Amino acid sequence: MGMPAWAMVALLSQTNDDLAKGRQTFLDRCSMCHGEMADGHGPLADDLPLKPRNFTAEPLRWGNSKRSIVDTVTHGRLNVMPSFDGALTPAEIEAVATYVWSVIPEPLKRGDHPPAPHPTPKSRVFLIHQRGKVFTPSEVKARVGDTLVFVNEDDVDHEVHALGSKTAPPIRSQKPLQWDRVLLEQPGSMRFGCAIHPAMRLDVKVTP
Repeated sequence: MGMPAWAMVALLSQTNDDLAKGRQTFLDRCSMCHGEMADGHGPLADDLPLKPRNFTAEPLRWGNSKRSIVDTVTHGRLNVMPSFDGALTPAEIEAVATYVWSVIPEPLKRGDHPPAPHPTPKSRVFLIHQRGKVFTPSEVKARVGDTLVFVNEDDVDHEVHALGSKTAPPIRSQKPLQWDRVLLEQPGSMRFGCAIHPAMRLDVKVTP
């Protein structure tokens, strides 16, 4: 016996709702690297140690399933793709994985193309969450060439800057869900703060 019409309508409605929520989360949190069209051409793409995945044309690297996307979003990969565990709820991660899986062409889903090899990046990306008027993590041990990406996950503005440092570029005021990046080009120690919320602190130690 097939699925009743009412159940099919409810399932399609739920699926479309998950896709819409997943796409919005993707635009808010993932498009900075992967691009608004999920084609790997986000505004940060050229500055990353690894080229972001073009989901519309390239096979997945870590397993050909939606579950592998959930695992990647949750735990991150290679210290370049950051972990969103705690930054997104499990439901949000599931929804964004549903959206990403939906844009992958069927031949790639079937595994018609071999997965790409696992590269070894020479530098890393640290995602710095600004949530609850706190930097998370609050301490970072990095190397020259690594990148900090600050994302405002609060519903208020932040203004991040390096306290007492002339080596880090200033970051202008960030609206909610806006982001900015800092390339670590010199060894040393830096402390970042927010000009609007003085209690916020992030300590960064950069080694050669």
